[in-house]
Amino acid sequence: MRNRVLLCVLAVVMLFCFTGCSRPPEPEATPDPRSFVGQTFVSGDWEYTVREDLSAMLVKYIGAKPFKAFPEELDGRTVTGIGPDTFTKSNGMSTVSIPDCITYIPVNPFNNHFYELRTILVSPGHPTLAVLDGVLFDKVEKRLICYPHLPETTYRVPEGILSIGDWAFRYNNSLTQIHLPDSVVSIGEEAFRKCSKLTSFSIPDSVQHIGRAAFAECGKLTRLKLPDGFTEVPDEIVSWCHDLRSFDIPASVVRIGKEAFSSCESLKSIKLPDGLTGIGEKAFYYCSGLRDIRLPETLQEIGNGAFSGCKSLSTVVFPPSVRVIGDEAFSRCDGMTEITVPDTVQTLGEAVFAGCKGLTRITLPSHLTRLNARLLSSCTSLPSVTIPAGVTVIEEKALAGCWAMTAIDLPEGLTTIGNEAFFQGVFRTIHIPSTVTTIGDKAFLYCNKLEEITIPESVTSMGKLVFLGCDSLKAVTVTPGSYGEQYCKDNQLPYQYADSADWLGK
Repeated sequence: MRNRVLLCVLAVVMLFCFTGCSRPPEPEATPDPRSFVGQTFVSGDWEYTVREDLSAMLVKYIGAKPFKAFPEELDGRTVTGIGPDTFTKSNGMSTVSIPDCITYIPVNPFNNHFYELRTILVSPGHPTLAVLDGVLFDKVEKRLICYPHLPETTYRVPEGILSIGDWAFRYNNSLTQIHLPDSVVSIGEEAFRKCSKLTSFSIPDSVQHIGRAAFAECGKLTRLKLPDGFTEVPDEIVSWCHDLRSFDIPASVVRIGKEAFSSCESLKSIKLPDGLTGIGEKAFYYCSGLRDIRLPETLQEIGNGAFSGCKSLSTVVFPPSVRVIGDEAFSRCDGMTEITVPDTVQTLGEAVFAGCKGLTRITLPSHLTRLNARLLSSCTSLPSVTIPAGVTVIEEKALAGCWAMTAIDLPEGLTTIGNEAFFQGVFRTIHIPSTVTTIGDKAFLYCNKLEEITIPESVTSMGKLVFLGCDSLKAVTVTPGSYGEQYCKDNQLPYQYADSADWLGK
């Protein structure tokens, strides 16, 4: 009996171990909805991101066919916004309806590639948007969002509007005149870019901010005046405005932005205000008609490529206030004949005067310690240059292509001659100082008039093909046992010693 009881207890225990101890599987944890914030999803013809409030913001239309209405919901998320790059090309859409749930449109979403877009529809009771005379506005921010491609040639922005949004009129091809009310305080980036028929425009004095490239590529715009109070000419504000002839800069401006007047080919003169301290990168790049410009006594910095390609610019006088002249600042200024760079200039960039084909005279700062790369390359009319005594390095192509330079005096103390430094030089002889230790690759490439040259004993390094194309060079003069002699041997160059012909006089 006792054994039976024990067996029963043992069976119960074993049954419990196999059944009672096993736990049912735990349900999978529900993901935190906030973990989706910022992520991008695809739903039908749309890509969207999840906003902070867990609603959807459209970021890209990927459908092939035109649509007429925006979706109100995607994957159970309410659509509340349209991003700036939602549409990257036209798809034949002429009419579009925006539902009441979409309340956030930070930038013109149509990017105005939609040349067929004529009608934008919103309900009269929309919480944030409104359409007036066919134009889309944010009525809360009092911002003009999008001017579609309407047939009118003149448009007056309604009184009370505070801002013209980014890209609002971009690529419009019908308007010749646009009038802004005094209520406008801000003009967004590329707001009027490439309004191809816009001929006149007046910026009201109420405007306090203008975004980058606001009037860029307005090919028929002839003049513009920046309101008083601006301290900077905005980046690219009228770049590529080929017919621009006049631009008034107020006295309050202290800096001209990057590419502000780039490729304004019809701009012949411009008055820079006293108080100006900086001219940005490519500010007047390829203003090929610019003839006269006076640099104010307060100017400190001229940016990279600031006046590059100003082929008609004949005279530039640097005030003593200038400290920095950037790379290619005056490159390809064919009309300049004489240049004096004052000693007050502390930084002289690369290729500053490269390609100035009319340059016949230049004075460099006496304190220079190096001729930067391509500094005077392709100055084909420059007969000579005085290299400051303190220069120790002549960088790559610094004096390349100077076809009129029949003689070059290198300063004692020079240590390095860079790659192709004298490419296509026309001198017959050149004295390399006894302080030079390094001669770079192709340093005398195609100097086909070079007849004699001496490699001093100080040289310990020479690059590849140093004398390639020097067809008139009969022999290189070297010191017995020197690096120069070994270089000539290794590269099968004819060489001689300085006293090689002394036996003739004995």
